[in-house]
Amino acid sequence: MRKRHSHQCLDRLKREPTDFFRDLSPWMRHGSSTTRQKLKSSRRNAVVALLEEMCLQKYIEKFRSQEIDLEAFRHLTESDLDELGVLSLQPRQSLLALIRQLRPKV
Repeated sequence: MRKRHSHQCLDRLKREPTDFFRDLSPWMRHGSSTTRQKLKSSRRNAVVALLEEMCLQKYIEKFRSQEIDLEAFRHLTESDLDELGVLSLQPRQSLLALIRQLRPKV
């Protein structure tokens, strides 16, 4: 049976990338040992959650097959997205904006 689709994910795409980063921030904090443990065990789940939040579920299997966890996600480039098959403009721009937000500050 097919799931019924709502338009909520289209509304989410209109949000700023910083909203996605803010939603992810509890996973990114390294304060308590519980949080660090959750981060280690949830890195792949975090990428899945991000893709779902951005209504990019069709790319989940591609990210999984390449074993892209949150740490790898933070370092993806435009050419990496090409190789993963993310070719549509809107998803590419959204992902690249989010990746820039998640990159460590130098």
